[in-house]
Amino acid sequence: MKQFFHKLKVKDYATLMLWIILGFIWIKIDQIFLPESYQRFIALMILLTLFFYFQFRINRPKRIIQYANSIAAVTLSVVIVIIVIQHIIITFDVQLKALLILFLTGIFPYIGAFLYKLTNRKIQLGNDRIAKN
Repeated sequence: MKQFFHKLKVKDYATLMLWIILGFIWIKIDQIFLPESYQRFIALMILLTLFFYFQFRINRPKRIIQYANSIAAVTLSVVIVIIVIQHIIITFDVQLKALLILFLTGIFPYIGAFLYKLTNRKIQLGNDRIAKN
């Protein structure tokens, strides 16, 4: 299993917990600004993209896909626990929205990894050009 996952450090968990807390704050206040459900999902997708991109940018993993696997596993675990507590134990209603959030949470670490890899490559190419001159 070690080849599929990256060992997360305290800094990785700290930044990830920051994003999770900010995400929950956003979920609590987004209904004030965005009245329609589809608007909130679009905003959530943008927010998840930014959060996971900055997770990679701040922590700069060497093994990007393994790191994305680890981040996806942690975030999916947190979201599953929250869905079980909120929608099964407290309110007794499992909605399609909860499953969609679970799906998005599993996919977006890889989107963040792709964007990090793409921008990191461009930055590296720019640095190489500067070094030649």
